[in-house]
Amino acid sequence: MRRLPTTFRLRAARTGKHLIPITALAVLIGWPPATGRLLLVPLSADSAGLLVRNAIGGGARIIDTGPLPGSIIVEGRRSDVAQALASRSVIIVAARASGCSPLAGSPARG
Repeated sequence: MRRLPTTFRLRAARTGKHLIPITALAVLIGWPPATGRLLLVPLSADSAGLLVRNAIGGGARIIDTGPLPGSIIVEGRRSDVAQALASRSVIIVAARASGCSPLAGSPARG
């Protein structure tokens, strides 16, 4: 078996040390809350077509469209929504107030 050069191994080890906390932070930021606003992102056309009906069937309340094509923002319990979407190709992530809707974070008018 051929060994990699020492400089390559050292660079890979240093890079790995930095990627672990960055990856962990990204996972924590995107982890959906147990209850609250969730961003539902369909991964297929079939899932997108039935996303709203399945989300409502899981007890979710539709809030708005999401920032990605076919995605929606809902409010509800993560476990109920996940169970309703278990047979679909949908990713559930945290819906943050900033960046989840064109109107999110904009001041109230009136």
